[in-house]
Amino acid sequence: MALELLKRRGGELVLIAAACLSGCSLIYQNEHQEGHFVLYSDLSPEFLSRAAGSIKQIFRGYSRLFEMPPDRLGTVTFIFNGSSAEPQVVDYSYSPNLLGYYMPFFHLIAVDTTPAWAREPELLRQILLHELAHHFVIQQFPPANQECWLNEGLAGNLETALFDGDHFEYPLLNPSLLQIASGCVGAGTSDPPLARLIDMDWSEFHESQSKEKHYALAWSIVYFILEEHLPADWPLGRRIQSLYQFDRQALKQMEPRWISFLMNYNLTEKLVQLATLEASGEERHPSRLMPAWAIQQLGSLKSLDQQRALSILVRLFDDPRPWKRQLSYLSFIRLLSSSYYMAPGLETLEAAVKGRLRIEQALLEAAIPPDLRLAMVLEASRALVRQPHWVPVFISLLEAPDGEIRAAAAQGLAQAEIKPTIVNPAFWKEARHQAERQSEINEWKDWWVHHRSWITRRDRAAR
Repeated sequence: MALELLKRRGGELVLIAAACLSGCSLIYQNEHQEGHFVLYSDLSPEFLSRAAGSIKQIFRGYSRLFEMPPDRLGTVTFIFNGSSAEPQVVDYSYSPNLLGYYMPFFHLIAVDTTPAWAREPELLRQILLHELAHHFVIQQFPPANQECWLNEGLAGNLETALFDGDHFEYPLLNPSLLQIASGCVGAGTSDPPLARLIDMDWSEFHESQSKEKHYALAWSIVYFILEEHLPADWPLGRRIQSLYQFDRQALKQMEPRWISFLMNYNLTEKLVQLATLEASGEERHPSRLMPAWAIQQLGSLKSLDQQRALSILVRLFDDPRPWKRQLSYLSFIRLLSSSYYMAPGLETLEAAVKGRLRIEQALLEAAIPPDLRLAMVLEASRALVRQPHWVPVFISLLEAPDGEIRAAAAQGLAQAEIKPTIVNPAFWKEARHQAERQSEINEWKDWWVHHRSWITRRDRAAR
């Protein structure tokens, strides 16, 4: 996001940018200087140091993607506005993109960190990926600054980049923008038409009532060209450079194909494809980031074919790689625990029943790493209210060797609201309460013996 904020705030940003040229340290409490960028904020030096670490990684990843060394880009100034003492009730609608903006003339990126969630590492990385994408795109292809569909569309694709150290993977798929874009072409025509979207100036593109769909449609047309039209065996950097030179009139004539692509896009199957990906990148680097991301999405998104998602997650339970099995456990529990959103009877499908039994077995296995076990317990605890078949498993977990797991199991049982439960974490963790704990556990076991038939009948009636 770039020049829209100039219109909304008058000349405020120009004044800030001009002040930064003469010394932002006079305005902000803290400064962090690196080789190719400088950060200013009233937030803590520790926050700036963590943000700088992400920015350095993004610079290295984008430098390889765009084949542009950082010394060709000049010095980029980052401003993190807001402080932890300011109000945190801020409406940014659907998109973290609206938390940041880029001013090409000043090489300035500003991020609104007023809401606490904007400082969370995952969201902050997405904002930085989006805004730095603008910087690289405009430095490599300056006309993009006047083509909103290209500038914002590419940034929307690149903001989903995944990286671990210097290893980057680019799924390009943006599920939230896909949902909005698909809704815009639901009747078989685009609103606005593709020709108008491509010709929009900054003011029209960022018009307050329509900018969300414009962002989404711009993402979708860039995604369509990169994924469906240009050769799949081309490196992403080459496809991006080809996109710059793509004939705009020819693009406008592709509207029917683009609309058909969106209307028939199978998000579930795309995620399954990514979840089972074995290699990626120009050097066929063994892929881990995209499969991990896709597995997490299979357990989180509500608009999927949930039967297909359950089936593939259960299949991944037998994957030879521990990290895939563990992520699949968590995503399966998350998906099953969201039964409120599911089609009636989905939980009784063979894959769901098979998977649940495997999860229950895994929860009770001491061989499962404690951190994974704890994460699984916390996920499964959200299902207890609607799926009381978890109750005997959680009763057994009250006797787990790890105090954190015992405390999480008690908290889960309390959420079921079927019996008064001691939830004080110290009671379940500290050795001095061992005798009292055993008494509470025995009480739970006796209660279950006398009430399990009633719970089972209630569970069946609810279905």
